[in-house]
Amino acid sequence: AIIVALPLGIIAAVRAGTRVDYVATILALVGISVPTFWLGPLLAIVFSVWLGWLPVSGRGTLSHLVLPAITLGAPLAAILARMTRASVLEELRELYV
Repeated sequence: AIIVALPLGIIAAVRAGTRVDYVATILALVGISVPTFWLGPLLAIVFSVWLGWLPVSGRGTLSHLVLPAITLGAPLAAILARMTRASVLEELRELYV
């Protein structure tokens, strides 16, 4: 979540008011709004059944951890991205910057 949230929040704050900011804000709102009990099966259907890129279930390799990690990390990444954006915007408005 931190690997995604920090760069997204910083880029959105530095480019406030641009398309990048709006896309980052929409992604964060979707990440917060979509419940994990719906996101998990949706990701499994798309990336496992339709595309065949990742395994649906099991254990053993790192590819088995991708979908659960995205499902559990998306809401936290969205919250952290919004907090990072707000904090960076606040600091950029200070006189010493």
